[in-house]
Parts: sequence; C-alpha cells; structure tokens
Amino acid sequence: MLDVALHSQQSPVPLADISERQGISLSYLEQLFSNFAKRVWWRVFVVQVVVTA
Repeated sequence: MLDVALHSQQSPVPLADISERQGISLSYLEQLFSNFAKRVWWRVFVVQVVVTA
C-alpha cells in the first residue's frame, strides 16, 4: 500500500509496476488486491444497506 501511495499521482498504479519495484510475484499481488477489493466492496455495501434501512 505504501508503494501505491508513493507512486500514484492521480492515476492508477499498475500491479506489474509494483511487482517489479518490490520484487513480489505479480500473481500474488493480483490475489491480494482482489481479496482486498472484495472485502472493501462488501463493507461499503453493508454500510449502505444499514444506512438506508
């Protein structure tokens, strides 16, 4: 996440770039960010349902 914060300048940071800079497998990063996105989406959905109910 620190890499994203340091290298994003109002545009998306490709996972391939992070993978190369950090020496982390691209497939591992894809899994990590996929799981992260699913969890964040679920929390946003639950909050919206609770607030509007």
